[in-house]
Amino acid sequence: QTQILPSLGIIKKMGSDSVDFISFAFRPGWIFTGVDPGLMTFESQYNGEGFDPGLSTGENFSTSRFSAPDFSLGLAWNHFVNERNQFNLGISLMNFIKPRDGYLQGKNQWRSRRINLQTGIIRSLNSKLDLLPEMMIQFQNKYLEAVPGVRLRYWIPDGKGSFYGIYAGLHYRLRDAILLSAQMDYGPWRGGVSYDIAMSSLKAANNRRGGFEVHLIYLLKKLSLPKSDRK
Repeated sequence: QTQILPSLGIIKKMGSDSVDFISFAFRPGWIFTGVDPGLMTFESQYNGEGFDPGLSTGENFSTSRFSAPDFSLGLAWNHFVNERNQFNLGISLMNFIKPRDGYLQGKNQWRSRRINLQTGIIRSLNSKLDLLPEMMIQFQNKYLEAVPGVRLRYWIPDGKGSFYGIYAGLHYRLRDAILLSAQMDYGPWRGGVSYDIAMSSLKAANNRRGGFEVHLIYLLKKLSLPKSDRK
């Protein structure tokens, strides 16, 4: 399965001297899905002694490849006092045209719409330490996923007039997994890694082994905030 999902967004001040920002996002995309039946084996191809690829599979794949459009929308509000004191709240709607997601003919198989809510606070504790509590909730059909958590950010001067931002995070995906994360900020660069540890009954299958995720971000332009003497 290949998904091409570019995101387009814009952020605007709520007034020329405001510290409140509204952002809109639109994610147009296309999903390409395919399967090669020739790489599959079926029970009917076992002759009692072993596998015989010359035997019929007994299956009829009327569709082995298909594609479908997929679109998402997002809206967020950010109260941006400064880089170390912020509040944000956002909502997004995924798969709002419910793209096709199945091979069976005559069946209603599609990706259900998914609603994502997220909020977070950045609060400076002292000259070097910031607290970042945050929360994400997702709804899809009868399913719900909630991920509360908190990160700490420590500022370290580099001796050249800039700072390193070092993060350590702990989140919990309810009834499922603990998430550990680390990140570093320097100038326009943001880079980090996270790892999840299964806590649910799934741990019996994966021996608590989780998965690594790595991200790298480059900021082309930072937000320009109003000067304090203009407020």
